[in-house]
Amino acid sequence: MKKSMIHYRTILASAAVALSFTALTAACDQAQEKVKTAKIAPAQEKKDPALIPAATAKTKSLDEILSFLPDPVAIIGTKKISKAEFIKKLGNVPAEFLSQMPKNLLEQQFKMAIDTLVNEQLLLISAEKAGIKPSAALAIAEFDKKLKAIPPAQMEVLKKELAKQGKTIDDLKKEFTTNAEIMNMTAINLWVEKNLKSKIKVTDAQIAKYYKDSAAKFTQPRTVTTSHILISASDTPGKPGTPEQEKAAKAKAESLLAQIKKGADFGMIAEKESKCGSAKAKGMLGEMAQGQLVPEYFDAAFALNAGGISNVVKSPFGYHIIKLHAKKEATVLPLDAKLKAAIKEDLIAQALEKQLKSYIEQQKKVLKVVIPPFIGEKPAAKPAAKPAAKVAPKKAEAVKAK
Repeated sequence: MKKSMIHYRTILASAAVALSFTALTAACDQAQEKVKTAKIAPAQEKKDPALIPAATAKTKSLDEILSFLPDPVAIIGTKKISKAEFIKKLGNVPAEFLSQMPKNLLEQQFKMAIDTLVNEQLLLISAEKAGIKPSAALAIAEFDKKLKAIPPAQMEVLKKELAKQGKTIDDLKKEFTTNAEIMNMTAINLWVEKNLKSKIKVTDAQIAKYYKDSAAKFTQPRTVTTSHILISASDTPGKPGTPEQEKAAKAKAESLLAQIKKGADFGMIAEKESKCGSAKAKGMLGEMAQGQLVPEYFDAAFALNAGGISNVVKSPFGYHIIKLHAKKEATVLPLDAKLKAAIKEDLIAQALEKQLKSYIEQQKKVLKVVIPPFIGEKPAAKPAAKPAAKVAPKKAEAVKAK
């Protein structure tokens, strides 16, 4: 099971935060996963001229595009977040990009951005009340603490990811001391750690129950490591050819298979004849799990023994000749210390998300948060008042017996 990337950072981060330690370490995890699996580069898509804006079309200014935003965009107690302040926090978003978005989608995205900004401000207020104020010193202290906790292997991946951006660890550290948004988030994260996350307790019984209830998550599917030769009947991947093209493609695949059976080199033929991107690697696809390959291909490959070569196999992509290098049966990950730690992290993240949502809703009421409707937007209809309940008349007192 991959460690969960769920983090309270994703709930709170404003659109202005372009770089964060959490985001980079998550990128490192993803980069490590990519190294494990071989992938075929997809064919480059052709641009549809209809989707390219006309060169003569006049792009609206940012003020025109965002004319639906009220000013202020939000009120938190006595503090008003102006439209200009909000737009500044968004960073340099190109007007050309925003102008191509449908108005309803644009408004939806900006509602989410405003809500995110309000949530961040509410938690920043809580942090500052607790004496945790954003500063370069605080950001550096937290940065160094997290840096020391990164395992050596992951540190190397982090350095490589930074190098791709032309940056170093020192450059990243500088971001933490000069970027006001990152300093704000550092203070918020520290407050959340001390006041919410530290109080969440996960028991062994909860971990065991999660493992049992989520068995599918911990099952490693069957895999095959294969090479193949693909003969396509059509120039469009996944699209069948004409009957004549299908017949010709199948005949060619059968001819190539006959050559291989007589001793011809599989890799050389794949390199020369295969219409798959893997041809450059002599047909090698690497290890692929069930579900990553079309059923016709996977089933035929798994039925082979290591070193075996299939008959011609038809799939939506054309005609394959498959060579199996290795295969693995499905396995269930054992509930060892490593998996327990990953499940615990998941459960803590889920509980923390609930606590944060609850706390933020509470603070919105305490600080009387107001988010004005967008200009031209109809105000939300108030729920109809419930009619007063009718009181049943009291029964007349019984006449006393004479």
